[in-house]
Amino acid sequence: MEPSLPESVRAARAGAFHWDLATGAMHWDDAVCDLVDVAPEDFGGRAEAFFAALHASDAARLAAATAEVLERGGRYRNRYRIVRREGGIRRIEERGEVVLGPDGRPARIVGLLIDHTDDGPDPGYPAHPTASLEGPPPGPLDPAAPAVAPAAPTRP
Repeated sequence: MEPSLPESVRAARAGAFHWDLATGAMHWDDAVCDLVDVAPEDFGGRAEAFFAALHASDAARLAAATAEVLERGGRYRNRYRIVRREGGIRRIEERGEVVLGPDGRPARIVGLLIDHTDDGPDPGYPAHPTASLEGPPPGPLDPAAPAVAPAAPTRP
C-alpha cells in the first residue's frame, strides 16, 4: 500500500497553502486553518485572516521577509508564532516557493506550514553533550578508534 500525500502531511503536523498574487486569493487546506486557528467556514480566502492571527512582534519581521522573497522569487523559509484564540502560542515554520509567471514576475506562492509547537529536542542532537560527544570524534573509517572518547586525565 502506498502512503497518501495528505496522510503524510498530516503526520508531519503540516498543512498546504496556495496564494495567487495577481488576485490576492488564498487557499488553505483544513490543516492550515487549524494551525492558524481559523475555522474553514470563516476563512474568506484573504491574507487578513493570517495577519490577524500572527503574533504582533513577528509581523514587521515577516512583512520584511515576505517583501524580500517576492523581490527575488524562489524558495524560502520563515518561522513565526500564531496567537491562539483560547490562549497560547503556536510555533510555525513556513516553507514555500514564490513561483514566477511567464513575464518573470511573482505569480503565486505555494508552500507548507509546519507545526513546531510541541517539538522537543531532536534525539539525534542532544542539547547537552554526552561523554561520547566531548572531544574530537574518532575517524569514521578507523576500526581501531575507541567507541567512546577517552576521559580527561584526573589530577592526584
